[in-house]
Amino acid sequence: MAQSAKRTIGFCALISMEISRRWIDGILRYLEENPTLALRDYGFVDGFGMDSLAAPPPWKGKADAMILGFGLGEGDTPDQAMQWIERGGAPAVSLVWEWRHERLPMVTTDRDAVMVDAAAYLRDLGVNHMALVYDAQDLIDTAGIQRDSSAFLRRAAELGEDASECVLAVRPDGSVADFEKIRHEEELLRLLQDSPKPLGIFCITDLHARAVCSLCEELGYAIPKDVAILGCGDLSIARRHSPTISSVRTSPEAVGYEAAKLLHELLEGGSLPSVPLLFGPDEIVERESTGISDGADDDFRRAFAFIHRNACEGITVAEVVRHFAISRRRLELLFRERRGRSPRQEIQEVRLTKAKRLLRDTSLSIMRVAELTGFNDHARFTTFFREKTGATPTAYRQQS
Repeated sequence: MAQSAKRTIGFCALISMEISRRWIDGILRYLEENPTLALRDYGFVDGFGMDSLAAPPPWKGKADAMILGFGLGEGDTPDQAMQWIERGGAPAVSLVWEWRHERLPMVTTDRDAVMVDAAAYLRDLGVNHMALVYDAQDLIDTAGIQRDSSAFLRRAAELGEDASECVLAVRPDGSVADFEKIRHEEELLRLLQDSPKPLGIFCITDLHARAVCSLCEELGYAIPKDVAILGCGDLSIARRHSPTISSVRTSPEAVGYEAAKLLHELLEGGSLPSVPLLFGPDEIVERESTGISDGADDDFRRAFAFIHRNACEGITVAEVVRHFAISRRRLELLFRERRGRSPRQEIQEVRLTKAKRLLRDTSLSIMRVAELTGFNDHARFTTFFREKTGATPTAYRQQS
């Protein structure tokens, strides 16, 4: 009996990108489990036309389904791109956030989750200010980057931290020319020079983090003592750079695997999913750009994280001292140096921040809010809140 022909899944992305190779690893793993499918590469070439006069996609008549990993070119619109893709005559799935269309299913990284984890990680470092750094080319997806920025800034505010954003005019790609341009980025220079130290910076990719690391070193800022830098993607550049770069590890292999699985289901008659399939980050890989540099940093970070986990349980400074077998004077000096306030004030700030959020965003009773922020006595909570804000909890809720 003749063997049935395999169905072909095509892949179209810049193969030179490390993330593309990791997507392919996931796709190939699915194909190994499903030998009736075969992979064919249609490497993306800059300059693909996507308007009505452009040639049809190169996979037209050659692929049964397509996995796409490219963004829009200058001047292209989502509708133009979608019409061009549909001229290829094959169902397709996108792996990127750069643009979206209701007729194009998406399997990709959950960027909101990345932003939330990054903000929480920087907070736990005990920085006095945090910032998000991305580049102007991401503004092709204006709504997307605004959502990313909002998620980061919102999470920072929930954690009681000051945060800002910095937009670069240049997208670093590892070239010397781009790094030369970034050295003159006025917005980044202002961020580094004007922000309270220690400063924590989350960069949208590891290449951005590399550029920020290089500029910090040129300006004489110690990494991570003055500026802690976190990248995203856990690319090989993060391990090769000196200092090595801490990074949010995402799941491109899982994205590739699930994209192939989704296409297989569509080829078997399945329906288009109504929402994107999103994958949160795997973990944050800590390296030298945020890592502990000495014993004092170790003591501070452990105490800081303990306070932020337990402040709303009603802990006292004496309990922190006992928990870590550290002298109260040393603890006081560490917090004064790194946070500009005492451990007691840090505990109060955590409790106050949570109380404000609960009053603003929930309908819980004032007594319940007091309990959830470590106060067993309604009157004590009201007195504390009025001293810190100038308003009673009830008045604050009404104003908010």
